Amino acid sequence: MKDGRRGGGLLRRHHHHRHPPPNATTTTTSSSSSSSALRGGRSWQKPGASKASASASVLFFGAYWPDANASGAGVRTVALLEAFLGDWSYEAAHFASPNRENECSERLRDLGVRTVRCRMNRRDELEDLVSGVRPDVVVFDQFTSEEQYSWVVRSAAPDALRVLDMQDSHALRLWREGRARGASSPSTDTPPATYKELQRELAAIHRSDLTLVCSPFELSLLTETYGVDPRKLCLASFFYDRIERGPSFEERRGFVTLGTAMHGPNVDAVRWLRQDIWKVVRERGGSQMEVRVYGAHFETEAGLAQMHNQGEGFLVEGFASDLRDVLSKARVLVAPLRYGAGIKTKILDAWSFGTPVCTTPVGSEGLLDSGGWGGLGSATTASEFAESAVLLHEDKETWEKASQDGLRILSESFDRRANLSVVGEAIEERRATLQKMRDNDYTGNAFWHNTLRSTEYFSRWIELKEESQNTNKPS
Repeated sequence: MKDGRRGGGLLRRHHHHRHPPPNATTTTTSSSSSSSALRGGRSWQKPGASKASASASVLFFGAYWPDANASGAGVRTVALLEAFLGDWSYEAAHFASPNRENECSERLRDLGVRTVRCRMNRRDELEDLVSGVRPDVVVFDQFTSEEQYSWVVRSAAPDALRVLDMQDSHALRLWREGRARGASSPSTDTPPATYKELQRELAAIHRSDLTLVCSPFELSLLTETYGVDPRKLCLASFFYDRIERGPSFEERRGFVTLGTAMHGPNVDAVRWLRQDIWKVVRERGGSQMEVRVYGAHFETEAGLAQMHNQGEGFLVEGFASDLRDVLSKARVLVAPLRYGAGIKTKILDAWSFGTPVCTTPVGSEGLLDSGGWGGLGSATTASEFAESAVLLHEDKETWEKASQDGLRILSESFDRRANLSVVGEAIEERRATLQKMRDNDYTGNAFWHNTLRSTEYFSRWIELKEESQNTNKPS
């Protein structure tokens, strides 16, 4: 999954479950009066909502405003916000970020989410914000957000359930990036206990009351290898409510790949495709083969836009405005990922339109199914990848089985109603037993000891330093 470094869209995704927006508001934290204003406005309430949930509120903290048009992480966060307001009938949903307001925060307000720009390392302002919202649930959109804000939430709203949404394992992705650099094959290694980023991410998990994990592989890794209490984890995969078979084998042509240049694994995948894989595809499949490369921000990465070559069938298209149009015309999605973590939403998106996928073990991780896979997902060399891609593109029987398997896996494992029900039940169960759970969470409490709260004290030091600098400035 793409990480939190969002900005600009990859694809315009179709949303099929919108809720009537309340009088959403936007605020910048600077005083207690402004943060308390977040409680104002009229919130839409799902008819027949339970009394307990109808009066509840949730507060999200994120480094960036989530963009459902740009990344899997954005799609996931927006889906959870919609679920709190609609499926779970919360009275109010708030999203706080240090980033400037933009079109992404505006789209949140259109959904009925109340947005607030918060300054980092300002304890009093952040406590005023949290106290004004009076959240029942607080969600951190990745472990770095938990490091930045959880200690404030613990002080200002001690009874709020603290939820970490991993999105993907950042430590796993960063470890694999280092292992894949300079290598000729994908890396599926897992980091050892001595890896610093893993220690940070595990600490955030232990400090949280509940952690949402999107990949079955990462859930198993956390419980079986890293010893995290499974009662503190919830498998929260993606949420799809529209699946269509799409055009037939004969009606499609060519390959497609997706990926914003704001995400390292996508950039590496496009480069590997262009430099090593594509020439082999054309050798084995013929000079009529074409691949269309879609993604935002290609201009920010040196050389990506320049890879376009009409004569060699490598077509760099840039931003795409319609996901359905892009994926329904292609016969195969190629995702030559050499590193990464989590569930790859580009693969789920392809399956949702009946498009088979050719990828690596990194891409298929967490998606393997004993009844067959929606494509070919075991290639570890450029030659193997090219051979698999050509087979999927040219062999109708292989293509049709892969298309059917992808649709089946999506329906069985990523159904919106079923997966949101699991997440909603986990949140309400933890809320109902919160104090008992914390009393028995010896590891989690140990991580709140003063000697292990370095991020909190570092934040306080930054605040004092900045205040001192401002005081000493000549007037």
